[in-house]
Order: sequence, then structure tokens, then C-alpha cells
Amino acid sequence: MAPVLPVGPRIVNPRSRQAVGLRAAWPLTDAGGLTVHNAGEERQFDHTISSASTVTSVATERGMALSFTGGYTSLSSTNAEPLVFSGPHSGCVWVRGATLANADDSPFSHISASPYNGWMIWRTANTTYNLYVNGANRVKWASVALSEWHHLAWTWNGSTYQLYLDGLPGSSASYSTAPTSTGQTLYIGRYSWGASDYRGRIRDARLYGRALSAHDVRDIYANPDDLYQPEDDSWLWAALAGGGVGSSGPHKGSLALMGIGR
Repeated sequence: MAPVLPVGPRIVNPRSRQAVGLRAAWPLTDAGGLTVHNAGEERQFDHTISSASTVTSVATERGMALSFTGGYTSLSSTNAEPLVFSGPHSGCVWVRGATLANADDSPFSHISASPYNGWMIWRTANTTYNLYVNGANRVKWASVALSEWHHLAWTWNGSTYQLYLDGLPGSSASYSTAPTSTGQTLYIGRYSWGASDYRGRIRDARLYGRALSAHDVRDIYANPDDLYQPEDDSWLWAALAGGGVGSSGPHKGSLALMGIGR
């Protein structure tokens, strides 16, 4: 069961163990999630991601998310050079796919047009997600069901790509060349080909400048809220009036969910 991310604008909590090596995080819990808040050595870079007008913030059974309809509804950032990796790195994102609107699509990418250098999570069938790097599919996640939340994560240690699905290790593949994303637009909700817009819901996309361990990935899957803190304290009064924050997960109804009381 996918943990709940609280509603409201979020920023990175630099004290979180999940902030170690973090380059960027998009909580996507509402419009406040459209700014990349970096931590660690790249903290000086904040990238505003422009949103197409048809990207909508929606309430789901697992909290707020952004909904993409499969027709020119992506988010993009052209100022993404701090997110180009020459060494070990990792990425992850929550997806809830709907039926493909096009031949293929992508929820998360940093890749050129043909010959498609860089990286992307490439969906080639309704339930099939691949990690595509530098012109080729390198490894594939196990099949995921439509209309269900799933956490897709990958790590690269300089020689091997390791995939994780819902916190558990899956397929791996040897590959020793870093993605060549320099100068390319980073997208949430599509890739560089024009008719590649994702159809489904997306939340909590992240990039790390290190190879996450299996324990790290499991922690991010199980406790996604641990990375974030509220942008202001307006959530607190609403939470107190409503009897708590969140409806499930390890910190049900607890203010610790928001980074308080650590």
C-alpha cells in the first residue's frame, strides 16, 4: 500500500536522512511542488518548473498528486545542468498509470531527441516501464498494474543499473557509461519526443547524486514524508482542527509526519 504524502506546499528538510546526496525533489502535492528544492552541495540551485495549464492537482486515495491526461500536459525545466550526472546517481518516482494515450510515454526523463542520449523511464505498454539510457533500453521493471500506485526507483554505481519496485530489488544490468543529458530539458510527464505525454498520476519524483542502497530505497518507499517539511505553518492549524495529518502509514495522525517532534 502506497504511503500518503500530506497536502500542501513542501520543501526539503535538510536534517532528513533521505536528504543525503539529494539533488532535487518534486513532491507534487500541489502547485507548491512545481519548484525543485535541492539539498546538499547543489542547494544553491532552485529550478522553477513551468506547468502546462492542463496539469491538475488532484486528491487521490494516497494523498495529493498531479494528474496528466496524455496530451501536452508535462512539466519541464530547461535549467537542469546541476542534474546532469557523470558518476553514481539514483532516481525514483511514484506513478499511477492510466491506459496509454500514445504509442509510448514517460513519467520522468532527462533525454535528448533522437538518438535519445540521457535517461528516461520509458513506458512501452500499459504496464511495462523500462529504464532507457543513451539510446537503448538497459533494463525493465516487473509489470505493474494500471490504476494502482507504484514506486519506481533505479540506482547506478558506475557499472550496474539496479531497479527497485515498491521498495524491493528487481532486475539489474551492467552498463558503464553515464547518461549524457547535458543541455537537455528535464521533464516530468513526457520525454523529448512530441507525442510522448504521460497519461496517469505522478508524485514525489527525486534525483540523487549517489547510488542509493537497498535500505535507502526501502526507506524512501515506506516513509516518503520523511524528506519534506511544510513551506509554512498553515497546515498545522488545519491539521489540529481536523484531528491530525494523514490517514494511513507509519505516522498516522502524528505531527512527526511533518518533521516535527524528531
